[in-house]
Amino acid sequence: MTPVAQKVAEQALALPESERIEILHLLRDSLPNESKTLSQEAWDEAWKKELETRIEEMESGEDPRVPLDRVLAELQKPTHKS
Repeated sequence: MTPVAQKVAEQALALPESERIEILHLLRDSLPNESKTLSQEAWDEAWKKELETRIEEMESGEDPRVPLDRVLAELQKPTHKS
């Protein structure tokens, strides 16, 4: 990967998931039709990388996800209107 492509990739990976998905679709649509079909091996490798990234983010505390029990507790609290 060229340094420019590496920088673009790093910046893209720093975006929120919804924006990364939009970019994914944009890039995929820019490919010739024969390039749009991934082999099972390619899908497996892509998911493996995604899972490894998510685990690293969770273990480092970088992942902002909130446990379900905390979300449900917050939803049970009465709302206050100002």
